[in-house]
Amino acid sequence: MDGIGRAGLLSSDLQNQSEDQTSLSYRDNMWLQHNPLDVDTVLNYFRDSIFYDWQCNNEQLRMQQRVPLPQSAINEKLKQMKGIEYVATQASDGVFLIYKQDRRDQNMVIARASYYVIHGTIYQSPNIHAVLASRALKVAYHLQTALKKSCTFYRFDCSTGYTWNFSEKEEKTIPISQRTAAKQTVQREKTDEKAVDNILRNLYSQFSRPMPSLTAPEGVPPTPEQTANGTPSLPQPSPSVPFEPAPPPKNNKRKANGSAPDGKKMKKK
Repeated sequence: MDGIGRAGLLSSDLQNQSEDQTSLSYRDNMWLQHNPLDVDTVLNYFRDSIFYDWQCNNEQLRMQQRVPLPQSAINEKLKQMKGIEYVATQASDGVFLIYKQDRRDQNMVIARASYYVIHGTIYQSPNIHAVLASRALKVAYHLQTALKKSCTFYRFDCSTGYTWNFSEKEEKTIPISQRTAAKQTVQREKTDEKAVDNILRNLYSQFSRPMPSLTAPEGVPPTPEQTANGTPSLPQPSPSVPFEPAPPPKNNKRKANGSAPDGKKMKKK
């Protein structure tokens, strides 16, 4: 691609006199399918593009000749003429350079524009001013991005002043505005928690009932646990009395001999 760089350097500020077509391109797939693209045919392909000047010397020679001539013979005849002409060279495989120049005599030409053809697509080469302006804009963009990112690493302390902290544990990708918003959210949550605690405390003081006394009644000795802990508690219930079944009822039936159940004889009426 060194040839392309040289083509751009040859396009001086005189190129500004012609129309700026650096944002345009041309490609004819139908032509490329039926014709090989080389040094002898690249100008014929360029002739159908939007960049071609039909008032050039190349077009005048084309109209005068009856039989197509090789490109080397055309270049020799162009040196005998004055005016706008096109000269094509091959930079590398599939890459061609086309120079538009104003010939004053056989040894003096002034570059007007340059074009490059990359695998069948034609572009106009930008001039030096456009290239430098684009590079300067790109450098300014990267510098501005670096300065914005560096502002997230500085720290300020009253005792030490400004310092830089490039530790990987720091949140480098989080902007300052987002970190400030996160801190404000945490402070707001703490304030809300305090407000809720105050409301609950006020409600409890207004509507709470007194707790019953846990002191043991008089006359009941404290339990060993109460004595050990030193805190009174309710008396423990007495152990339950084991259940004993009632005795079976006595037999009240009379005996067969007419005696009473207790062995006494009953009187007859």
